Amino acid sequence: MNYKYRAIDSSGKKISGNIAARDKAAAISALKGRGLTPLYVKEINERTGNIESSEPAIIKRISDMEFIKEDNYKIKLKSKTVLGILNQFAVLTKAGIPLTVSMQVLLSQEKDRRGKKILAEIQEDLLAGRTLSDSMAKFRAFNEVTVNVISAGEANGRLDEAFERASKILENEVAITQKVRSAMGYPVFLLCLTFTVITILNLVVLPIFANMFQRFGRELPFVTKVIMSGSDLFLSYWYLFALFVILGISAYFYARRNSRNFREKTDQLVLKLPLIGDIFEKMYISRFSRVMSSLTGAGVEIIHALTMAARVIPNTYIRQFFNKVLEDVKVGMPISTSMRRYPIFDSLLISMISAGEESGNLPGVLDKIAEVYERQTESQVKLFTTLIEPAMTVIIAIVVGVVVISVVVPMFQQYSLML
Repeated sequence: MNYKYRAIDSSGKKISGNIAARDKAAAISALKGRGLTPLYVKEINERTGNIESSEPAIIKRISDMEFIKEDNYKIKLKSKTVLGILNQFAVLTKAGIPLTVSMQVLLSQEKDRRGKKILAEIQEDLLAGRTLSDSMAKFRAFNEVTVNVISAGEANGRLDEAFERASKILENEVAITQKVRSAMGYPVFLLCLTFTVITILNLVVLPIFANMFQRFGRELPFVTKVIMSGSDLFLSYWYLFALFVILGISAYFYARRNSRNFREKTDQLVLKLPLIGDIFEKMYISRFSRVMSSLTGAGVEIIHALTMAARVIPNTYIRQFFNKVLEDVKVGMPISTSMRRYPIFDSLLISMISAGEESGNLPGVLDKIAEVYERQTESQVKLFTTLIEPAMTVIIAIVVGVVVISVVVPMFQQYSLML
């Protein structure tokens, strides 16, 4: 059979042409053997000379887009989209449906346009004989942990369990992250509200009363003088304040991107914040334990599992200690023994891991550790929310109250003089 193709060569140039092969998978394989990256491959009808396709209509429509696959590698899907893909794979593979058929089902049901592009290319890779994990590894949409869990499932023949493990990791990650963000969202909203109120008072309210007080011709109270001076300073040099804020934020992100020491110091500072530090520390330990449990349970060897689990910790200060544990384990030291050397790890974590190592059920114990720390994280989040709401309300009341008093007191003094 003859196929019409369009591909990209090693120099990035698009080329088109025809190729003879026994089927589409063989055509794709032949093109890749020439060092080409296929953009699409379509069968040519021998009788009419027109392009045909035996693929489902949904795949054909995606192929017609002629998208550049290198761009697809950089696509980052929403966590909910990836979670839906993993859950559907788990259900279909558990029912004994072949991967290629499962992929066609997913393509017909997937509503996310970018998700369809990724699934369409994975389908082509499967038809060309590549493994699912190798294909998924090309895309930013699937993280290293997911790829390694799937790879282990392919190796031990328990792919349905691998999909369930990968989806469980992501599901717990999404749930705990949403709870933390919700807890942090309220104080951020109140801070923005406070800033907005202060800005309105400085731009609109205080200038009106400043002109009024100047006509009184009397000595103003100290608090009123301070508030009015601050308002005048803000109105006269607001652009310098704005520039200072912009430069400060830019300098912070530049330093975090280019200085490892600065990243570690700021990440350590976050962990020392009251309540907030405990929330993040417990969240990171639960994340580490969940990933370790899934990887070791899927059959990934301990060194590789530790490497992957350490990478999912975004806090560089905590991550350095997990990396130290990794180095100790490489020379034969048990995980629990290594963790005892570093004060960042609490006694509960160490004792449970030690029990798991001695019993030979480390994956099960790590899963229990993840559950324990997730519950502790939820408790800390609730406590933080309970305390921060009245605290922020009091702060706003004090700020607004001071401004109101600084305005009202001189007015009452003038009114008493008039009487």
